Amino acid sequence: MSYVGVLAHYLGTNHPRVMLILNVLMFMAHMGEALYAKRLAQRSDLSPTCIGKWYAQTFLLGYPSLRLLLNYKKRST
Repeated sequence: MSYVGVLAHYLGTNHPRVMLILNVLMFMAHMGEALYAKRLAQRSDLSPTCIGKWYAQTFLLGYPSLRLLLNYKKRST
């Protein structure tokens, strides 16, 4: 197992409450970014399909996806 795997196993086994809190916070951060991306895509007059794809991509990938959308919006205005 890699160092990351060993660390994840240790934290999950010995500090489950900390890991739960971290996972909930990460979920909330990704959800907030996805909602913001959806709003940006709507304001950019993109199609509903495209808006949904930006929302899903940003929820899964987070900040890098949001950064792409921000650059797109900046270039289109």
